[in-house]
Amino acid sequence: MSRSDYIDKIDQAKYGRSHRSRKRTITIISLSAGLALCLLTLTVVSIYSSVRISDLNESKRSIEYQLIDKTNELAILNPEMEKVKNQLAEMVEKRFPNLIPLQTNQVIEIDKKYVKNVIFTTINQGNRSHYKYLLVMENDTVQKIKPSFRVLLFDEFGVHAATSEKLDTKVLLPGESRDYTAGIEFFYDTEPKHFYIDDLTAQENSKN
Repeated sequence: MSRSDYIDKIDQAKYGRSHRSRKRTITIISLSAGLALCLLTLTVVSIYSSVRISDLNESKRSIEYQLIDKTNELAILNPEMEKVKNQLAEMVEKRFPNLIPLQTNQVIEIDKKYVKNVIFTTINQGNRSHYKYLLVMENDTVQKIKPSFRVLLFDEFGVHAATSEKLDTKVLLPGESRDYTAGIEFFYDTEPKHFYIDDLTAQENSKN
């Protein structure tokens, strides 16, 4: 091998090592830059998360304080509301002494000549409650009668809210009883609290 060939070979080896060295340097710089960017991103995210968590905790505490305040307000208002409801019930009772408190799914005895008892039930459809009744009439006299009655419902203020009337053309013999059931249509959207039943048969017989 000539001296010039030997020198060329050495130069090529030096160039190869130099090229690989630059390539490794570029790679290390790129990785370092990427790592620095990741660290910066993590730092920013960590700071934002810390601030956000602090804000959420503050909001949570504020909501908890508001909830405590509202709970205390309700604790104060509930007795007052109950007192007002009782006063309203007393006022309605004094103004309309013949009204009877309406209770559902319970047999309510009626102090009438022919009307013996009534049961009110509700059927929930959507956001509304539809009311029905089952009423029992009994003829405990010695004469034939034609049963007739009127069911009237009232709201909590004693306002007339609904009426259901039955005029039966079929005779009820002495000693017999008969059931009547029907739905009730209200004049306006309300929840009935009281009711009254007119025994129309007894009223008609008293006229005769």
